[in-house]
Amino acid sequence: EKHVHPDSTLKSPESTQKNPKKNGSGFYRANRDMYGRTQVLLAFLKVGKKNTFTVTRPNTGSSINDLERDDLESKYVRIVDDKVHTDAKRWWDATYAMTENNCMHGDSCSTRNCAIGTRNTRCCIVSGAVVPSWGILEKTLERHGERFPKSDRGMRAARAVAEDGTKVVGIRYPEELLEEVREKLINEWAVRDDLLAGVGAGGGGEDD
Repeated sequence: EKHVHPDSTLKSPESTQKNPKKNGSGFYRANRDMYGRTQVLLAFLKVGKKNTFTVTRPNTGSSINDLERDDLESKYVRIVDDKVHTDAKRWWDATYAMTENNCMHGDSCSTRNCAIGTRNTRCCIVSGAVVPSWGILEKTLERHGERFPKSDRGMRAARAVAEDGTKVVGIRYPEELLEEVREKLINEWAVRDDLLAGVGAGGGGEDD
């Protein structure tokens, strides 16, 4: 889950930095609505910097990418303090609630299984003896690649902790392709067993 609850952000600029009005820290709204909604973020001037800001969004939390002051001020407008607990909170809450299990595009999204901007993402991890099955896993995913967003078209290492506390390490893989992979693996193993059986039978005879 990736998000920042609205109630935890409302006092952040004033409580963590001096003179937030002067240095530019605070809540910002985008100049243009996206997907029919006002986009809002929280920007903090980085310690020791004059023009570089860290950015936090309601659905994805802290961004790994900073924003320079010029970009921030050209694309966003700072929300005045007396509107933080009304307008900023309303816009923040709306995005926070809508993206709990849905992508940020809303009902207009035409991409199947889109998870862009989603707070909660269901993640399927294939673990165990993955290497012997790698070829089939990779080819199956390539064949159906157009069905998934770019972020899900590659097999990447993943680590998670299950609800019972068990640590799971493996590769991320689309859950809906597992049945096809399973069938192909069974067929491959059956062919391999037949070949091994044939070799065993052929090697048991005597020369004339």
